[in-house]
Amino acid sequence: MLRKLFKLAFLTSLVYGLGVLARQLFLGLGDETTGDFEIVTIMEGKKFASRAENLWSGKVTTVMGGVDLDLRDAELAAGGADLAIVTVMGGAALRVPDAWMVEIDGRAFMGGHAARVPSGDVLPPDAPVLRVHARTYLGGLEIAAKPVVV
Repeated sequence: MLRKLFKLAFLTSLVYGLGVLARQLFLGLGDETTGDFEIVTIMEGKKFASRAENLWSGKVTTVMGGVDLDLRDAELAAGGADLAIVTVMGGAALRVPDAWMVEIDGRAFMGGHAARVPSGDVLPPDAPVLRVHARTYLGGLEIAAKPVVV
């Protein structure tokens, strides 16, 4: 029994150590003002609020963690923006302005995607378009035009 506990403690420490190492290798790119950003979280949480004036691309990857991504103060590029979100055993909350058209595609395995945004019928035809490409494994993604209640 004691031997199994030591093995478990060793494996847990190993996984944690690999997570710390991976965090140092994949820090992400861009900041709150750039039109292209990348966020990587491994075994941690992160809040990111974009104020970009010409947002055209973003990528979010979270493993055993979470991201709170707020795009309400950002302005999309003329052709819209693409946002790729991958969650593995974690989740992401995305907040967008209610004047944006949000198009979602992707897959979920033992998890899901939820969107509480205005439909295309209510928005004008020239509304800015955010295309969200989501892959969720054992986690979730919530997109809301109003603050997400946690």
